[in-house]
Amino acid sequence: MKAEDELACVTAFKTGTEVERKKALTELTQYHMVYLAKLVRGIYPNDNKYHGLSHLDLLQVAVLRFIEKLDDYDIDSVYRLTTFYTREVKTTLFRYL
Repeated sequence: MKAEDELACVTAFKTGTEVERKKALTELTQYHMVYLAKLVRGIYPNDNKYHGLSHLDLLQVAVLRFIEKLDDYDIDSVYRLTTFYTREVKTTLFRYL
């Protein structure tokens, strides 16, 4: 997703109607899902250190934190959305473990 498209989705999420918000949230979540999955795999590789947790559990936590940070994102920011939420998602995942 190009930076302009991402900004348009974030703008629609923040200022659009309910239908526009849902569509923008779906597009943003689908696009960022691959990156969030890579974060989860980097934090929780296939060693059985934490019994009873699956990658899907952690991915769900990551997506929820992504959605929370999406509300805090400043449209006028010079940073891309990925840069904005990466540290917070990693911190949340470590705390969850």
